[in-house]
Amino acid sequence: FIPSHTVEHFYDPIESFKKIGNSLQKGGSLFISVPDMKHLAEFNLWPFNGVFFEHTYWCTTSVLTEILKKSGFEIEEIKHFINHSIFLKCKKQSSQDTALNLEYVEQNKVSHKWFSNSVNYFKKCVTEINEAVSKEQKPWFLFGAHYYSQVLIAMGLDTTNLKCILDNAPSKWDKRLYGTKLKCKKPEILRNEHSPYVICLLGSYTDEIKKQIKSEINPE
Repeated sequence: FIPSHTVEHFYDPIESFKKIGNSLQKGGSLFISVPDMKHLAEFNLWPFNGVFFEHTYWCTTSVLTEILKKSGFEIEEIKHFINHSIFLKCKKQSSQDTALNLEYVEQNKVSHKWFSNSVNYFKKCVTEINEAVSKEQKPWFLFGAHYYSQVLIAMGLDTTNLKCILDNAPSKWDKRLYGTKLKCKKPEILRNEHSPYVICLLGSYTDEIKKQIKSEINPE
């Protein structure tokens, strides 16, 4: 069984893993990939440590270890992929371990600090963006029709001159960013803009998107 970037969306992860275990024989393998939430939180790459209405819990290796133990799995191997994703190889056990690792509790206390840092950091980002776009005195663009943009707007982003949201996903084009009246457009519309001003705050994807815009769409 191979859920890729899926288990961080579970509303009841223990119950969900138990159901997965019921479909496996003893010794059966479970391969999981999840975002590297610890790295993303530590370096303020995702708002709120990456926990929001889609990523429903703090999904780190320490948390997953405890959840999987209680669901009847043992982690056999963990591999990290360029601070982006974590891959775990797990094996189904004959029993569930209900003992709580106290080290896990201490690690979770650190995540509370990161959460506060994240809130303060993105509030600061909103202030800086508002100051920057006010100086432009022309329409500007915000890249990303997802929760990054929703968080920035909820924290007070001034959308007065925001022309539209940009996103690479065709399924989002010409639709509203959820919770707003802002329409999403394909990035290629920047080809018709002179020196467009684009805000790109996308965590580990920021450099990739900037490169895409400058090299493939509009070098200005």
